[in-house]
Amino acid sequence: MDLLRLAPAPLLRRARPLAQRAARLARRLAGWFPLTPLGLLVGAGASAALFVYGQGRQDLVLWVVGAVGLGLPALGLLCTLLGTAALARRAGRARSADHLTAPCGAPTDTGFELAFPAWLPFVETDWRWDDPTVQTRLVPAGPARAERVTPRRRGVRPAIRRRFQVRDVFGLTGVTFHRTEPRDAHFTPSTGALDRVHLVEGLAAGEDLGHPDGRPAGDLIDMRRYAAGDPIRHVLWKVYARTRALVVRTPERAVSPARRVVAYLVTGPDDEPAAGAARALVQSGELGTDWVLAADGRPEHARTPEQALDLITRSSETPTDAGAAGLVPFLEAAQRSGALHAVVFVPPRPGPWLDRVVEAAAAASHKAMTLQVVVGTDGVEARDRRPWPLRLAVRRAPALRPYAPGPPSPVEQVERVLDALGTTRARVQVVDRVTGRFHDPAAVVSEAAAITAHAAYADPALEEDVA
Repeated sequence: MDLLRLAPAPLLRRARPLAQRAARLARRLAGWFPLTPLGLLVGAGASAALFVYGQGRQDLVLWVVGAVGLGLPALGLLCTLLGTAALARRAGRARSADHLTAPCGAPTDTGFELAFPAWLPFVETDWRWDDPTVQTRLVPAGPARAERVTPRRRGVRPAIRRRFQVRDVFGLTGVTFHRTEPRDAHFTPSTGALDRVHLVEGLAAGEDLGHPDGRPAGDLIDMRRYAAGDPIRHVLWKVYARTRALVVRTPERAVSPARRVVAYLVTGPDDEPAAGAARALVQSGELGTDWVLAADGRPEHARTPEQALDLITRSSETPTDAGAAGLVPFLEAAQRSGALHAVVFVPPRPGPWLDRVVEAAAAASHKAMTLQVVVGTDGVEARDRRPWPLRLAVRRAPALRPYAPGPPSPVEQVERVLDALGTTRARVQVVDRVTGRFHDPAAVVSEAAAITAHAAYADPALEEDVA
């Protein structure tokens, strides 16, 4: 019988933090244990050859083998311990700049350099950031090695924690220890190629009407995806025959520049492209002079580009299940303040946020505010339509695309997001952060291969060229 099920809930809540602390302490102590599994195996075999067979049975060959087998771990252990002491002292003294700001997806030199004593043989050293969202690469810098990082997730780190490793060249001994540098690190979302495109059409109902009670609509020349309740006579059946997507005609609206535009960033799985698109929108100046930007997990609102960048960066701290939790109250408050156009940036993967965005879009469709939903992607990975025996036998080699901030989104995930958003009357667009292009949702669903570069991560050589 499971004893944890019999324990009361308060006891479990108290025991869980203690178990996590114990696990962290065990991992830290295991890093200081100098022998690797290979070293333990070699030491046990050498001890048996030396003491059991060499001395016990007077076998000189095994005695020599055992002595050499014990000598190698002993030499490696001595060099590793001396190297650990020297590296720990130098790592504690090494300091870099006071502040680090780096864009996500691009390699950035941190200014942290460390030289290992050349007089100590048979020792290899390495260090990495103790952060799974940051890739670390060491590059030569004269007699020392410099640190170059590539963040994959935006956010603010109040301190930099590094994991240092010292090991012998035989792989028999090794020591791992950590050092924390009190230095702020701000990782901002990358805009990719979106700094050269227009993200939003800040348009609202126009004023050139024949009568004040007239509708701000003209001929049926605009198009959008079919939503429940649309007249069947407005469906474009020729488009449906080509793309298998239902598109309806909508009246052309008389438009004029909106006096106030609001924007909202929804966080969720793979929301980095959406964050980059939101940053590009703010930097482009297309929001005008009177605008407000909000993001999940942040109670404050931004009204300047500096505030918006900090707000977008810190939104990465939002829990996954809290995406779009504040969207409906934000849109209601924006409408009361006179906002006429809202832009919502959403991730390309479905999550708990999707139902909340659909609810907010449905509520906005009954009001005077127009809603535009922008799905941010780093390209869409096309579905492999080959038969499964051929997929198992021949693996398709993805073609390298130009340097991209992140991996592409699977077309199945994007389809689920677009199908859910297509049930609303909001204007939905898909933006590719790699190419800076906008795509119609119908084209994404039916011809995903046309907007993907069969993406893979760019190789390090391309990253160096871009840097």
